[in-house]
This record gives sequence, structure tokens and C-alpha cells, in this order.
Amino acid sequence: MSIKILHNVVGIGKSSMGLGQVALNLAKAQHELGYQAKIWCHGDAADVQWAGESTGINRSQIPLFPSVSALNFTFSKAMFDSAKSNVEGFHVVHQHGIWTGCSLVTNALRRRHRMPVLI
Repeated sequence: MSIKILHNVVGIGKSSMGLGQVALNLAKAQHELGYQAKIWCHGDAADVQWAGESTGINRSQIPLFPSVSALNFTFSKAMFDSAKSNVEGFHVVHQHGIWTGCSLVTNALRRRHRMPVLI
């Protein structure tokens, strides 16, 4: 059985100021080691394309979630609902960054599914 790892980060594009690059490189390396690693983030198709081109990560590892932003807070109800159901069966979540809309998603995974969390 392969461990399923979720990297939860606000963004992965150039505007992530390097935070997204860390998640991309970790997920790519974990995938190469045989783990099932995905990245959940707020972004658009251009961010995913840039991520694929700059790191070589498989784009299927980065599902897109529609989101809304207010001031500096971005939230995705679709991402939150996916966390509540955990249909992909993640074993661990690694949150990159704190005090973001992603924190709500991480907390849903932790509380509902007793999932270990790395921040």
C-alpha cells in the first residue's frame, strides 16, 4: 500500500513567492519515490501549467479548486467539501503556510478523519 500525501498550499504559481515551489518539489520527489502525493491549492490553469513546466511535476497531481478571495484570505468551498469527505483517502496532510483558508481545510481533515498534520 502506498502512502497518500496531501500538500495543502495557498498557491503554486510565481506569485507564491517560493512557498509553492517547496510543495511542488516535495510532491514531485515523493511521487518519484513511489508515494502518491498531490497538491491542493488555490490557483488557475496558468499556475498549474507553470508548475509543470518549471518542475516537471505531473499536472494530474494538482487538481484545481474554484475559490473566492476577500482581502488576503482565499477560501475554496469545493476544497473544504473534498476535505470533509476525504474521498481520495489521504493518510497525511502537509500544510505549507499558516493562517490561511487552507488552514480550514487542514483542520477539517484532522478533525473528521484523525489525520496526522505537518505544518
